[in-house]
Amino acid sequence: MNPPQKLYQYRAFSTLNITNVRSRSIWFSKPQDFNDPYDCCTAFKVAEPTPHEVREYYESLKQKHFDEFPHRRHQELRKEWSKFTGPDGLPNEKFCLVMQNEADKLLNALQNNVVENGGVCCFSEKCDHPLMRSHYAEGHRGFCLEFDTRFEPFDNARKVNYALSFPVIRVASLFEGRSVHDFISIASTKHESWTYESEWRLFHENGRQAYSYGIEALTRIYFGSKMSDVHRDLLCHILEGSETELYQIRASKTDYSMTSALLTYEPYDLAKHAHGRSKLSSKRER
Repeated sequence: MNPPQKLYQYRAFSTLNITNVRSRSIWFSKPQDFNDPYDCCTAFKVAEPTPHEVREYYESLKQKHFDEFPHRRHQELRKEWSKFTGPDGLPNEKFCLVMQNEADKLLNALQNNVVENGGVCCFSEKCDHPLMRSHYAEGHRGFCLEFDTRFEPFDNARKVNYALSFPVIRVASLFEGRSVHDFISIASTKHESWTYESEWRLFHENGRQAYSYGIEALTRIYFGSKMSDVHRDLLCHILEGSETELYQIRASKTDYSMTSALLTYEPYDLAKHAHGRSKLSSKRER
């Protein structure tokens, strides 16, 4: 599924977030840093392999074993494999244990790569959600960034699915090279209670790092209704000269809605405050 035309990221006013705006970078967090303990592959179900899946893996592993030892007699190899074969010629319970052990090893390796080492960057398809501003934008004191998904890397964002039960991964996919794709799908699944976030995600092989994007991708910035003038002026100064549009969020006085208005940045005028600052300086010099 292609991402919507615009994606949004709610941010608190912090040194890291301001640095990322200045350097045109997005931060990829590690999953263990998230506020949801079930987020990103920490919880999933492994489906019981079907008889067909067991037989396919049995045949592929057996053939691989024969190919690896071409100098040995097939009779010897068949004898070795007889311990994994039942009277009916099908894989027996002992082979199923071998298959499960191999699956566990692959799952652990994938968890290390995707969960412990990988990075995730989160976005929303909504820019006007009051709970998102409260939870992720410092209680409306932060800001919200708007990105155009026609540009990299935002065009690769994946939609988060919401469910009531743990996602499922099939053992067969671990042996067919689809496991990373399945794990990213699992890492894009959250409990239904998070639906209000309308979330999309980007994934990277390394977490707790910032990665840059083209300046044209940042199309707007929305200043929270409680953001201080000083913080807003600093962001305006950083973005001065770019094509990024500046918008101020305001709380309605008649209902629970929020409105936004386009701003024109006016640099801080030191001359207007020169007299007052002169007095303060002279007083301190005495």
